[in-house]
Order: sequence, then C-alpha cells, then structure tokens
Amino acid sequence: MSESFEQEQQVQLTIEQAESFVKRRDALTALTSSPHWKTLINEVYFEKEPIRLVLLKSDPGMQTPEKQAAIDKDILAIGAFRQFLSASTFLGNNAEASLAGHHAALEEIRAEEAGLEADDVEVDELG
Repeated sequence: MSESFEQEQQVQLTIEQAESFVKRRDALTALTSSPHWKTLINEVYFEKEPIRLVLLKSDPGMQTPEKQAAIDKDILAIGAFRQFLSASTFLGNNAEASLAGHHAALEEIRAEEAGLEADDVEVDELG
C-alpha cells in the first residue's frame, strides 16, 4: 500500500468522523428547539430537579448513607448530561469548521496521486 493511499484513507476517516459529529450536533439542535424539550429538560430536569434533590439531602427520612449516595448520584447525573450536551455541540462546531480543510487535504492527496500516476505513465512510454 502506498503512503499516499494510507494518507487518503486517514483523511477520509477523519472526514467521516467530523461529519458524524456535525450530524450529532444537528440532531441535538433539532431536539433542543422542541417545546417539549424546553419544558421537560430545561425547566424540569435542569432547573427544578437539582433544587428538589438538594432539598431532599436535608430531609430527615433521607439521611442514611445509601440514600445520600443515591441523591448525590442523581445530582452528578444532571451535570454529566449537561456536559455531554455541551460537548456534543462543541465537537460538532469544531468538526464543521475543520471539514473544509479536510476536504482540501483529500483533494490535494488525490491530485498528487494523479500527478504521480501520470509521471509513471510517461516514464513507461519512454522506456
């Protein structure tokens, strides 16, 4: 396998991964624009649920180590989910910004391959 073929395959894989991040970001954008998302996730899960959980930590019936640990896990889950959403948007934006460069690199590799193949043909015809 030639080095240029391996480079082409690597750039193609990078493009596919970038496109995957962009699609995920676009799907997230579509979801988050839904009124149902805004009510259930933004208002209830991200705003009201953390308050409820923090208040629950001081409830006398929730003082066992197991119950406190469960509440802590629920609080951490909200943060982890929010972080996942932010990362998906960030990665999608960065991937979209890099796609033009990746496509240009792929075309450059292909042009170099085509030039090398044309040079090989000329040498063979002279020989």
